[in-house]
Amino acid sequence: MDHLRIPLSDIESATNNFSANRIGSGGYGTVYKAELDIFDDTISSVPDGKNKADFPKKRKTVAVKRLERKHGEVAGFFTEIEMLTNCKHQNIVSLLGFCEEGPERILVYEHVSNGSLSDYFEKINNRKRLSWAQRLQICLDIAQGLDYLHSNTEEKPMIIHRDIKSDNILLDNNWVAKIADFGLSRLRPANQKASTINTGTIAGTEVYLDPEYMETGRLKKESDIYSFGVVLFEVVSGKLAYDKSYCIKNEKGLLSIVQKCFSEGTLKKVIDPNLKEASEGILILDDGLDQKSLDIFLDIAYQCLAHTQDRRPTMKVIINELEKALNYQENRKDGFHISLKDITSATKNFNDETCIGEGRYGKQYEGRIPLENIPTTVIIKRWDKESHQAHPRFLTELKVVSENKHENIVALVGLCYESGERIIVYEHATKGTLDKHLKDVNLTWIKRLKICVGIATGLKFLHEDAEINHRDIKSSSILLDADWEPKICNFEISSTTQEWLKAEHATDNAYGSLGYLDPLHEKQGYLDKYSDVYSLGVVLMEILCGRLAWGEGCKDHSESLGPLTKRRYKEGKLDELVFEGIKEQFSSQSFTTFASIAVQCLKRQDYIRPEASEVVIQLEKALELQERCEKLQISLEDIKLGTENFSDAKFIGEGRYWKQYKGHIPHANGLTTVVVKRFDTKCDEGSKQFIVESEALFEYKHKNIIHLAGICEEVNEKIIVYEHASNGRLSEHLKDTNLTWLKRLKICINVATGLRFVHTDNVRSFEARTHGNIKSGSILIDGEWKAIITNLELLKSEFTTLKTSQLDEIYAYNSFGYIGPEYNKHGFMTRASDIYALGVVFMEILCGRLAWEDGCKDPSACLGPLAKRRYQEGNIDELVFEGIKKQIDKKSLTTFTDIAIRCIGYYWLERPYPRDVIIELQKALEYQEDYETWEPKLPRDYKELLHFSKIDEMEKFKDIYNTLCKGIHLRDREVGLSRSYCGSDAIFVEGIEFEPIDNLKEEDIKKTMAIQQQLPTYSEKRSGNDYEGGELLPLNEVNVKKHFMLSAMEVLYDCSNVEPFHLEPSAKSRNAHCRLQLQRSHLHLRRSHLHLLRSHLHLRRTTCTSGDLVAPPETGTRFQEVIELLPQQVSGIKSKIRSRMLSPDTDYACYLVFKLSEKCRGLHCPVRVRNVLQWKDKEIGLVWFRPPNQWNSHDTYWVPKRREDGWMEVRVWNFNSTSALRTGRIPMHLKLITYEGTMSGLIVRGLEIRPV
Repeated sequence: MDHLRIPLSDIESATNNFSANRIGSGGYGTVYKAELDIFDDTISSVPDGKNKADFPKKRKTVAVKRLERKHGEVAGFFTEIEMLTNCKHQNIVSLLGFCEEGPERILVYEHVSNGSLSDYFEKINNRKRLSWAQRLQICLDIAQGLDYLHSNTEEKPMIIHRDIKSDNILLDNNWVAKIADFGLSRLRPANQKASTINTGTIAGTEVYLDPEYMETGRLKKESDIYSFGVVLFEVVSGKLAYDKSYCIKNEKGLLSIVQKCFSEGTLKKVIDPNLKEASEGILILDDGLDQKSLDIFLDIAYQCLAHTQDRRPTMKVIINELEKALNYQENRKDGFHISLKDITSATKNFNDETCIGEGRYGKQYEGRIPLENIPTTVIIKRWDKESHQAHPRFLTELKVVSENKHENIVALVGLCYESGERIIVYEHATKGTLDKHLKDVNLTWIKRLKICVGIATGLKFLHEDAEINHRDIKSSSILLDADWEPKICNFEISSTTQEWLKAEHATDNAYGSLGYLDPLHEKQGYLDKYSDVYSLGVVLMEILCGRLAWGEGCKDHSESLGPLTKRRYKEGKLDELVFEGIKEQFSSQSFTTFASIAVQCLKRQDYIRPEASEVVIQLEKALELQERCEKLQISLEDIKLGTENFSDAKFIGEGRYWKQYKGHIPHANGLTTVVVKRFDTKCDEGSKQFIVESEALFEYKHKNIIHLAGICEEVNEKIIVYEHASNGRLSEHLKDTNLTWLKRLKICINVATGLRFVHTDNVRSFEARTHGNIKSGSILIDGEWKAIITNLELLKSEFTTLKTSQLDEIYAYNSFGYIGPEYNKHGFMTRASDIYALGVVFMEILCGRLAWEDGCKDPSACLGPLAKRRYQEGNIDELVFEGIKKQIDKKSLTTFTDIAIRCIGYYWLERPYPRDVIIELQKALEYQEDYETWEPKLPRDYKELLHFSKIDEMEKFKDIYNTLCKGIHLRDREVGLSRSYCGSDAIFVEGIEFEPIDNLKEEDIKKTMAIQQQLPTYSEKRSGNDYEGGELLPLNEVNVKKHFMLSAMEVLYDCSNVEPFHLEPSAKSRNAHCRLQLQRSHLHLRRSHLHLLRSHLHLRRTTCTSGDLVAPPETGTRFQEVIELLPQQVSGIKSKIRSRMLSPDTDYACYLVFKLSEKCRGLHCPVRVRNVLQWKDKEIGLVWFRPPNQWNSHDTYWVPKRREDGWMEVRVWNFNSTSALRTGRIPMHLKLITYEGTMSGLIVRGLEIRPV
């Protein structure tokens, strides 16, 4: 292969050191276009004794692929050389050379001028659009190349490409496809009979990967066929498999859409709009997409995508089917032409009785012509043969309709160009043109809105996708099909964006139609896309008003519908122009949105007019508002009945332009409680507020924004119906002592969350807004004490200057104390104004009073300024509501007041955003929850203990609790005491070390005995020393020998005032102190599978003799002499189970739920369980208290099992529910007896009863 080697210096020179003519890059490396001298591959034979490298080179344009310096790419480098040197085929890219010098790995291919197939799909709008026949030929090229690779011949072994995708299909200047990139390919040696290659690792591109190969790792040539199937669907859809329009719906991309459409029988939905199939027998493509060709293609393409390899077709079958599809297409190319004979027959020789319209360049006729031998009604547009301008206009229209396919653009059926005739045939529109239906009372407002959306969508397509300016939009240029779907037609004076930008087109003589023509045309001399928008605005108003733009008697432009609309809109009288047939149908919200966008289209300055895409958005919004209004419509009769005709007895509140009533309206099979907000329609402001609030509530869907239950627009009434909040307004609960600080914090978070939604998280059709009326009276509280923001009638865009009437409303209706100072200074409100009001509400909640109380005359005395002064003085706690003062955690209060004061800061730019407010409120809530949950569990002197142990300060009480449970550091950072604080509950000893004191002096004994008396107990409050079966054990004497000891697992009482003590070592005993570790026994109500069971675990002290004391070896101990307590130890379990909570005649098992302490590994010997209440056969069995292991975990149910919650459980008793006593209870009394070792380190959670 030396003849293929190319020096690195030559490549660097040709690519200007890899800096010029870069034509592609990816994870594999970078590709450059270059001119290089390479071996002439046209030399067919080499004489004996000659070396190919010695032959003269030939200069060619090549593609230089410089690989990334990664291991995988280097391995692929040699693989690709091996593959391509074995392959010689017109549909396989040719390797012309390579370079391997130092770290560089470079491959040199033939240059393919049209790039990759993926490049074509990604830039389809900027490139020549391939016809269906061309696309079929490309697919056939790829198939033939794959068939060559998969064949096993003497020249080459079978090759599996393993990475077939559009990126690896290159297209030359004649659009011939060539397979490239063999870095992942695999050879199957000729002597290998098996068709499967086990690759070990899965490689390829995910959306193209064979699913069976991914699952099993078995690579076959059918894997390439699956990938090819994906490419086939890319070709027919015009989009890549991983196009974001597919992946946003499913990560599998195009494949998921194909599979869904196939299952629904709608596979043709994936077809490229530029290759739209024949519909209802009408051929609408410029190159005549044949239906049979398409069906064959889709069928074989889907077969390639079979999940299993054995169900996929072979390459021979695929090639045969693609050739069939191409043949059908080639034979159909002439199908686009329609004979003049058929046309004259359909129009009765262009008789006037078949004429349906006339334009400046010709006439339109309706007739039936044979299409696929089926008589089909079509529209025939005949151009004037005598007009010199007709021919270029004919060509313009033909070009537009043949190259652009859209559901709102009239579809081309065919054309006739015989005997000097210029005729275009279109699909038939059953309803004719729009101008014939403007006064149709059966054309409802909903239908009219849908027509408007369709027209705007078609215009958006022309402007953005096709880059075409229509220049003659009018109602007579809009066709309506049987479903009232609009189709834009009449493209004779259209132009592309590039054409009108050229100087010679800047003052063309093209003109639109009177009444629709952009008034800037006289000044500019040309019509652009904004001229289309103006014309669209006129059509919108025609549809709304039920009249033509240039009506009878209209003398000049100023009297036409466009200028008239602008005058009436400015006067607030646009409703006077509305067509009477629809006046009672539309909602105020829909009308307002529609009218607003229509008037924007009619703006005189073109740069102020919206884009067609924005018109679509607003019209869709108007349609959605209308549809929602109709669904939420509540009759005035029902509202009057539910509110007793708006009686004073039902009155619950008011604003300047509205009143609220509580009522009941029919819902489902009963009545539901609602709040009815009735707006004053006698003044414009009341109607405007109704529109603002109802429109907002249509859009806003949030748990902390009031939910819209319905609306009513009948007669002159404008009413909004809300869900009812059972706890009324927040302002009514400020002094409620039952409203705890914890609840108040949650309410604050709710309000801030709702306000954040209004400010930032709302729907796309809304810009950033200010609520404008945040106060405690605008916040409702539902049955679960969650806050809901209401009163959205003053919702406005940010930086809105308030009118006098709006400011009067704020002042007049208890809102004065909530207004930020920026209004007085700047005269506008911002979102920060809402934050100021929010801060005032927070202070109301904290202080239990309104911001502006009755009798308050001085603004400085209202709550906002007062709170700031107290905060600055450090006396904010003086304002706190007495009813909650003792509940509040100090850190919670500090965090809350800090953020509240920031909210009511003087400078609006320095106030926090809602998200920052929420974060701080959640911190305050966490502090309060931590305080209420964990502080009561701490000993009374926990602060002294922490101070004494020199533990670092901790923020949360839970951390303090956990620290104390792990151990209080008393001296030299050693754990002196570890216990679980549990109020007056019992605490069990977990483990203990013992030491003899035989040689202690009498005074030392007295001293330690005295220490024992310092342990306070609650025994005074109970009789004796018993505590539910346990004992408080004194320090004892055993057999006259004095030993300070506590039996393991004995009960102690809460001794939170215990002072630590330390015995100094005596002369003969260097270690005289001992350590205790205490652990609370978790005995509490626990829900079992069937019932609740309260169980009591108690441990009894047993006596022992000196013979029970055995001295263990000294190894590993720090004491001179150590003894270990080894008596028989008895533990008891008593309980009474309520039989009514059990199923009749059912066997149950009782499980002891426990853990072992970290230092305890459990008992090596089993514990005997006895049933005390059984006269005979008291022995139940043996249980183990040690972790299960692989040797014993399946032996018996007496071995503990580890649970998912981290605890262990062991069965200790079985019983039947029929054994209940007359009292309805089943008694249980068990003894657990140890014979070796003690039950120290056992942490008991409780008992759990379950049916066997």
